[in-house]
Amino acid sequence: MPNLLSGWFYFRALRNWPEIARVRLARRGGPLTLRMRDGVTLALSDGDNEIWAFQSVYRRRCYDRDFSGLPADGLVVDLGANVGIFALYAASRLVPHGRVVAVEPNPRMVEVLKANALARSNVMVVPFAIDVSAGTRTLYVTESSLGCSFYQDRRETSVAIEVGCIACADFLSAVCGREGRVSLLKCNAEGIEYPLLLETEPDVWARVDRLAIKYHEGDLVGMRDSRLLADAVRRLGYRVLRHESIWRTAGLTTGIITAARPL
Repeated sequence: MPNLLSGWFYFRALRNWPEIARVRLARRGGPLTLRMRDGVTLALSDGDNEIWAFQSVYRRRCYDRDFSGLPADGLVVDLGANVGIFALYAASRLVPHGRVVAVEPNPRMVEVLKANALARSNVMVVPFAIDVSAGTRTLYVTESSLGCSFYQDRRETSVAIEVGCIACADFLSAVCGREGRVSLLKCNAEGIEYPLLLETEPDVWARVDRLAIKYHEGDLVGMRDSRLLADAVRRLGYRVLRHESIWRTAGLTTGIITAARPL
């Protein structure tokens, strides 16, 4: 049944679904181009990995299915945008008359993200990391296009690079402007979700209406207990809508916490 559902999803979503089906059956990696039926072209740097992210966003609606009433002219912030799968989804389906700010520090992914962002005039790319404070940090980039983090996993080969960081408070102030608000902030940033929510000043989050946080639990430094995140979200004035694990491997669990401010 899951394979049938996946096949039906590709048929409905993609104009080049036969090509994608062949690639999926062969489990080939490498670059892949998704030609959406709504006219958007989405380049993937590694189809074997990123196709799962595409399904998660477009089919399962992992980040936005708990929310209704997002303003079409609202602002979406995407922390950890990778190649822009969620950024383009948000720009076309969630805030088609608003803005999406896509943040990605991995230079290799930034190039693909910028190319994909050309499909939508309402996507702005920020090639930096967001941290509690401004400066530079070491980013560990693995061979997998989905694997880059401030926290090194010694079980995987990685390359250490230095990246610039913008302080979370300064970033949100800049994107909101004088009176604006963030309709939805999505974060999938491989561990930095903990310090952002636990250590940033609480008033930073007062202008963010909804959160969709991909959390990471495991034996790496920085990977803590997601219950800490859920408690922090509640203390910041949000109501937790969903807190569930979605993927487990030895030593690592990932999941989603979604939350919204009471109306």
